[in-house]
Amino acid sequence: MSFFRRLISDEDGQDLIEYAFLCLFVALMTVAGWMAIRDAMTGTYAALDTHEQDIWRPADPPSAGGGGGS
Repeated sequence: MSFFRRLISDEDGQDLIEYAFLCLFVALMTVAGWMAIRDAMTGTYAALDTHEQDIWRPADPPSAGGGGGS
């Protein structure tokens, strides 16, 4: 039982665990932020691509047989 009391009251290595939790938190927030940015960027580029595809449309081909030739 004294081992557990010593283990609980011992503060050696406490900073290391706190820094590990801080790094874990920063990593999780980075991944979550990247996922949100990725979705926004995908939507923006898809809309831009659609807009660029709609800018130019080829002219309709001339109708056949309506011209006055010889």
